[in-house]
Amino acid sequence: MLFLYLLAILPIVAYGAKEVQGDVKPQPMSYIVGGSSTTASEFPSMAHILLQGNSRCGGAILNENWIITAGHCLVQYSNSSASSFVKLPVESFSLVFGSTQNIKTNSVPIKRYILHDQFDLVTSKNDLGLIELQSPIQFSDNIKPATIGSIPKVNQNVTTVGFGETETQQQSPTLLKLNLTIGSTDFCMKSIGETKNDPTIFCTKPMPGKAPCFGDSGSPVYGSGKLIGLTSYGVNLVDPLSDNCGISGEITYFVNINNYKQFLSIASSTNNSQVPSSISSDPIKSTTQGSNIVKTSDAMSGNPIQFGLLGFLVGTFMAMQSDY
Repeated sequence: MLFLYLLAILPIVAYGAKEVQGDVKPQPMSYIVGGSSTTASEFPSMAHILLQGNSRCGGAILNENWIITAGHCLVQYSNSSASSFVKLPVESFSLVFGSTQNIKTNSVPIKRYILHDQFDLVTSKNDLGLIELQSPIQFSDNIKPATIGSIPKVNQNVTTVGFGETETQQQSPTLLKLNLTIGSTDFCMKSIGETKNDPTIFCTKPMPGKAPCFGDSGSPVYGSGKLIGLTSYGVNLVDPLSDNCGISGEITYFVNINNYKQFLSIASSTNNSQVPSSISSDPIKSTTQGSNIVKTSDAMSGNPIQFGLLGFLVGTFMAMQSDY
């Protein structure tokens, strides 16, 4: 089972239930298991995203006006179709910066958000969203924009941070960090049943007792102190139907933001009033987008990816035969 690292605790979040259907969907999740405490000055680009005043996701500060996060943090499944999603109301979001405490005081409202127009909630393809703030951020020692790092490399040691549940399955009251190691491209692709390389994502090697989980979606991952990706979803090789975090066989997948430079350029636009509500970028085929309900499809081929249980188990077996 693929599961999103999203903390689904509110009535508005309809896809928090843990259930297996005909096709295995990513399941919303969010927390760090096996993490350690940190300081605000150690990760000053960390943004804490709240939905209706409750912890929702993480994100990274790009500049004084824009935050980047996972696209699935900003939507929920539509009741009308399993292959569509509904955008959550802009006014329901707020953000907190410069704090290691899981609190909602001093939160700031947002102006709007922009999804990558090839974002697919079912497959987690192009899992990116940009959030524009109503007022510019005031930078300090604990609040600074991220520096974009280089393309992730196999066996590179990286660090991810986030709020959310821990080993106790209770949401952490403080920001936690976790050190992980990037896996090989072959291993990452086979683990999700893919036969071709997908440069838009990378994964980390399984580390029993250590993993992001419910609440860490959209949170930044750093390589040598620079932003290289965002937490997206997880897969368990040992028990494909499990949505537990930090157990043996779990692999975490991250969005490789280096593959989305055109999309990221929105945040540096000098005329933000002309920025569209979505953008087709980084040579990927367009999808159809409505005013609020969006139909999703496979961004690479134009065809839906069906993560059926049999196909997924075959992919899992192939991955277990490959090197990390």
